[in-house]
Amino acid sequence: VQMPPLRSLMSAMKKADYQARILLRYPGGEEGALWANELRDWFVALGVPIKQLVLQPGSDSDQNVVLVLEKWEGD
Repeated sequence: VQMPPLRSLMSAMKKADYQARILLRYPGGEEGALWANELRDWFVALGVPIKQLVLQPGSDSDQNVVLVLEKWEGD
């Protein structure tokens, strides 16, 4: 929660005037998948419903997870 990008994303999600979901674009491979799953678990612990978290392999960098807030129509 103390990481500025996470704090900014959570703030933007709360302020959005639409239902949003978070895309977690992560580096491919086992290490990237573990990293993304751990980050997803943190979001769930912060109260984000798991259905609003989407894991996507193949970020632009081998060293970064890209967080994207996206408008979502829901299920």
